[in-house]
Amino acid sequence: MNQSIKYDIVADIYDSYVNTDYDIEFWLSVCRKYPEVLELACGTGRITVPLARAGIRLTALDISDSLLKILEDKKAKDGLNIDIVKADMCAFELNKRYPFIFIPFQSFHELTDESLHNECLKSINMHLDDNGILCLTIHNPANLRVNDTEYRGAEFHHPATQNLIAFKYRRYWDGKSKMGMAKQIYEEYNKAGEKTGERVFENRYFIFGDGKIESLAQNAGFVIESVYGGYDFGPLTAGSPFRIYLLKKTC
Repeated sequence: MNQSIKYDIVADIYDSYVNTDYDIEFWLSVCRKYPEVLELACGTGRITVPLARAGIRLTALDISDSLLKILEDKKAKDGLNIDIVKADMCAFELNKRYPFIFIPFQSFHELTDESLHNECLKSINMHLDDNGILCLTIHNPANLRVNDTEYRGAEFHHPATQNLIAFKYRRYWDGKSKMGMAKQIYEEYNKAGEKTGERVFENRYFIFGDGKIESLAQNAGFVIESVYGGYDFGPLTAGSPFRIYLLKKTC
């Protein structure tokens, strides 16, 4: 499914179930070092808005009209200084370069083909200053290799109707294709407890094995400057929840 269309299914409730802030302090700390930054796959601005409120000059890019409309509304409401761009992070042309570019929230997984990984890194390289830095975040692969497991998320209320939304999702992966799948189901109930609707959001994600990011980075003209295992700047270990790469442009 087209990434832009896909998120239309959940755009109106996205901020209600994606409201975590575990990485905000990390991005504030890193982005404050640069006069201007570029954020790719910004969505509705979960990270963009706190950065802008902190006075960080940034451009925010995403392919989804529905998610960017929500970010535009937040920008207008709070008078934030954000350049918002609709574009594909695998093929964008902004006619400027940045000292720092980042792909937060492990969104690089949503590029489900190696050709897309290469195209994305090529586009980023073209938009980085000489010796500029890319921060690329992924999940620890071990945490994504789950066998057809169902989870139940926290219930929440629709921001407009206040109807109850019951959220559950199933994860599974295919070791041969290195692909994972998350099927999310949102059931909506009115104040009388009657089910009024259901929406299904399916998301495929690429699982990067050991050494894969390192290989992609080298081929795209980057060297690894640092790797962290979490958003507390802790070291990467086998049990780390994330792999956070700071990649320096070399050519």
